[in-house]
Amino acid sequence: MTGGGPAAVSEPVPVAGLRLSRRFGQDRDWIAVMAILTALELAWWAIAWLQGIAPAPWIAAYLLFASVGLVAAAIVRAMRHGRPGAPWPAIVAGTLLLAIGASVFLPLKYAIPSEIPFWLDRPLAIAERSLLGADPWLVLDRWLGWATRPLDLLYGCWLPVQLVVLFLVILAAPSRAKFQCAASTCSPRSEAACSRTNSGARFVPSKRLSPSRWRPSIATRRWM
Repeated sequence: MTGGGPAAVSEPVPVAGLRLSRRFGQDRDWIAVMAILTALELAWWAIAWLQGIAPAPWIAAYLLFASVGLVAAAIVRAMRHGRPGAPWPAIVAGTLLLAIGASVFLPLKYAIPSEIPFWLDRPLAIAERSLLGADPWLVLDRWLGWATRPLDLLYGCWLPVQLVVLFLVILAAPSRAKFQCAASTCSPRSEAACSRTNSGARFVPSKRLSPSRWRPSIATRRWM
């Protein structure tokens, strides 16, 4: 040190922040947000599970689905852009968080009727019957006939398409648009919105049982 001035004080370096930056790069922000949202979702499920109104999640199955979606998206990206734009640690972390968050989504939907009943189903059913003269599915079946079944199967394609598109986002290079899309995937807002809306397919346990014994009803609306 030269001169009589005071020695310069260096700023402390956050070791944890450096490690996250090295592993996840600029993807660390949405990974952190997704981790927080997934933890909140798991906490909500744990409370519902302890109350006996939510079944256990199928984490292993959803990890398998997520892995298949990741491989499919990686193949699509390789054909169009080559290597992934995101670091692999961020891709793996995002895949795990997505699988865990998705695995508790359905158990939370099972729990919604026990927390807040679907009070809007009856008014909607009455309004639909008044407008169409019958239940909408009956009208659609009369109009489309044999084409109803193929259209129903086609509708089911939304899930694999959504899965591949979601992992294409995870594989993409970091950006603000990626942050907004990826961080919202495990958000509990969807279940909260269902709770506030109180309309939809009803899954009802045979009676209030322990968390290990569940029998959901047929996934049809009980209108009246």
